[in-house]
Amino acid sequence: MPDMKRAIFTQAIEQNPLAILITNEVGNIVYVNRAFAALSGYGAEEVLGKNPRMLSAGETAPEIYRELWETIRSGRVWRGELCNKRKNGQTYWESISVAPIKDPDGRVSYFIGVWSDSTEHKRQEESIAASLKDFEHQSKTDELTGQYNRRHILAELEREIERVKRYGRHLSGMMIDIDNFKMINDRYGHLMGDRVIKAFAAVISRSIRKVDILGRYGGDEFLVILPEATLDVGKLVAQRIQKNLLEYEENVLSGLGRLTASIGLLSFENIPEAGPVAFMEKIDHALLQSKRAGKNTITAG
Repeated sequence: MPDMKRAIFTQAIEQNPLAILITNEVGNIVYVNRAFAALSGYGAEEVLGKNPRMLSAGETAPEIYRELWETIRSGRVWRGELCNKRKNGQTYWESISVAPIKDPDGRVSYFIGVWSDSTEHKRQEESIAASLKDFEHQSKTDELTGQYNRRHILAELEREIERVKRYGRHLSGMMIDIDNFKMINDRYGHLMGDRVIKAFAAVISRSIRKVDILGRYGGDEFLVILPEATLDVGKLVAQRIQKNLLEYEENVLSGLGRLTASIGLLSFENIPEAGPVAFMEKIDHALLQSKRAGKNTITAG
C-alpha cells in the first residue's frame, strides 16, 4: 500500500499541469516535472544538480531573491513573481510558490517550487498601470501647452502655501499675460493664437528655475509658483522671462512683431497666513496693475 501511495503521488506530480521543481537543502535541483520542461524548454537531464539561478533572466531585483531564501529557510512559504529565461533565450514571468519540505525530525531537507507562466497577466498589469499613468498625466496637463492645467496648478499652489505655513519658507508667484493677445486672435485667427500661446509657454518654461512650477491658468494667462523665492528672486525670474520673449525669433511670430508680457508678482510674505484664494486675488490685482501701466511691465503686489 505505501508503494501504491508513492506511485500515485509521483504520478500526480509528474502529470501536474503546473511546473514543479524540487531542490535539496543547498539549493541544487533534484527533480523537475514535465510541465517544467514544457515551460522552460529545459529537459531534466539539463538542470539536475544545478542551481535554479541558471533560469534567471537578470530582471528580478536581488532583494527579492534574498527575501525568498530568508523566508523558506525559516520554514515558511514564499509567494511572488520572478522573471526567468527559457532555454531559447525568451524571458517570461512566473507566479511562483516555494515551500520547505521537512524530514521527520523537523529539519528542512528539500524545497519545492510550483509556478505558472504569468507573462500575460504581467503584461496586462503593466498596460493598466501605463494607462492609469497616462490618464493621470492628462488629468493635470493643459492639452495645448503641455504644462499643468488650471486645476492642478492651483492644487500645487495650495500645497506650497501649506508647506510655507508649516516650515516658514519663502514663496513667491507670478501671473503672466500676453500683451495685445486679443488683437493677435482677432487679426490672425484662433489657430495662430494657439501657436502663440504654445510658443509663449515654451519661452516661460525655459526661463524659470527647475524648482519653479508652471501652469496655464486660462486663455493667455500663466501662473508660475516660485518655491524658496523672495520677491527679489521673483523679479529676476520675471525680468528673464521678458528678456527671452523679446529675443524670441521663431517663425511662429513672423509678421507679428515681438511678444511682450505683463507680469504680476507677489511674495507670500506680503499676505502672511492667507490661503490660495487671497493669494490669487492679490496676484491677479498685481497683473491688472501691470496691464494698466502698459506693455512689458512687472508690478509687485
